[in-house]
Amino acid sequence: MAQHQTEPQASTGRPGRRWPIPALLSAVVLVGVVVMAIWPHSWLPNDPIQIEPALRFLPPAFMEGGDPQYWLGTDVLGRDIFSQMIAGARASLVIVVSAALLSLVIGVAAGLVAGHFGGRTDSIIMRLVDVQLAFPVLVLIIAVVAVFGPSIPNLILVLALASWATYARLVRGLVLSLKEQEFIDAAWASGASHGAVLIRHYLPNVATSIVIFTTFELARLLLVEAALSFLGLGVQPPTPSWGRMISEARNYLFEAWWASALPGLLIVATVLAFNLLGDEFRDRLDPHRERG
Repeated sequence: MAQHQTEPQASTGRPGRRWPIPALLSAVVLVGVVVMAIWPHSWLPNDPIQIEPALRFLPPAFMEGGDPQYWLGTDVLGRDIFSQMIAGARASLVIVVSAALLSLVIGVAAGLVAGHFGGRTDSIIMRLVDVQLAFPVLVLIIAVVAVFGPSIPNLILVLALASWATYARLVRGLVLSLKEQEFIDAAWASGASHGAVLIRHYLPNVATSIVIFTTFELARLLLVEAALSFLGLGVQPPTPSWGRMISEARNYLFEAWWASALPGLLIVATVLAFNLLGDEFRDRLDPHRERG
């Protein structure tokens, strides 16, 4: 009954405002990356893992000496860069999105429980958060992956375990700010259980902040995944990976700049798209924030 009197996080901001060009372009880029990820490998112009030493470092088709069959040229092993970039999107998105969702579930659950129950429960959870945040994330991930191996399930698990703490701290702070609101008191007065208060009252009011934070977290996780692949601890051959494409071509920047620059630009565009879209979500969904 009183639940509808105060919904501090549920507002959608200024729904009538038009989407700016950067946000629209970001959405187009992300839709394009998703299409790349689900694109069947059998429909690619060339096999992304087929090695052709005779075709080593063919320039892109728009440069002198380029071959129209290889639009973006070939790499050090003669593999088609365009096909590799499309095929590499699948592993990257699977790892990044899965890790983000898993860390979201763990962190949000921990934050809700810590903020709601308080006391010893809150102290235990927040000490675990402090311990997690005390470790340098990349060093921790590299150490765990080096011990347990760089398989895709291991990458998802270790990225999630290295990311849940920020969700927990964010959600706990939001729950503490909502705890004394009138609609929470009304829920208790109506006989609601702890589970009902957590799911029906707290969770909807923190959902906006979670969505906004997740867009930025996806960008961060994509960079971490690319860094691990660059170091040889990410997606393993022969599965294509954007980070490994850069790593394999890093010694040939002057001979064949496109082999590392093009996948690097794709990573930059995707990360920038996540961040710009996150900024737009924050402006639209936060009723207290005015756009400059």
